[in-house]
Amino acid sequence: MPNFDDVNGSEDIEVHVTVKDEDGLGRKLKTLLRKDGLTVIQKRLEAYLKELRTTAERAILLPTTKKHVTNTATVTANNKNSCTNNASSTGTKTTIATSTTARKSSGLQFPTKTYKHEYEFKCSALDAYLVFTDKQRVTAWSQSSDITLDAHKNGRFELFGKNVVGTFTLLEQSKKIAMEWRNKDWVEGHYSTATLTFEQGHDSTKVVLEQVGIPEKEYEKTCQGWNYNYFQKINAVFGYGASFGSF
Repeated sequence: MPNFDDVNGSEDIEVHVTVKDEDGLGRKLKTLLRKDGLTVIQKRLEAYLKELRTTAERAILLPTTKKHVTNTATVTANNKNSCTNNASSTGTKTTIATSTTARKSSGLQFPTKTYKHEYEFKCSALDAYLVFTDKQRVTAWSQSSDITLDAHKNGRFELFGKNVVGTFTLLEQSKKIAMEWRNKDWVEGHYSTATLTFEQGHDSTKVVLEQVGIPEKEYEKTCQGWNYNYFQKINAVFGYGASFGSF
């Protein structure tokens, strides 16, 4: 399916059919798929794209009209929220820490949280690393060609209509990615530190996301955005997250 994306309509999707044996049953099957199977496949793909768009819209990182600026406050580390519950339902391990800190980037002091989540990718550590740093792959799972991705130290990235922006601060192939990461809706000038580490296993790779400095009021939207806009989309396009497990 060379032109399968969310821009083309289902009727525009091309389906190429090949069979190992062009004689006998193989040829009959190929003819049947070309005649009757194309319509069925197009309808299924149309439903899939509709579901994918709906899922993305539920947590798309869009700005609101309010700016969240708060005074320093104490946040309890055992505070339960839907992000915690959603994460645990996938069988992944999530750690949530909280702090009150003044970020040098913004010069303001307000409550922040730290989000840590572990995933199992059914692929090599190199493939897991590249799915976050290779522009062609990021374009595929983000369903957008209008992105900026300069995967070098101090290189910029802009995703989801420039609602997520930042800078790569460290890239170790197949091992680690560190970023200064922010959402457009955050306090002006405030960046979090997001780190992805990759640990190669026997037949899978453990991917650990840790994000330090998330504004407390943006915490829910941020962790949901990682789950829906990053990991679920990657799973949908590449199937790397087909198997989740606790670590």
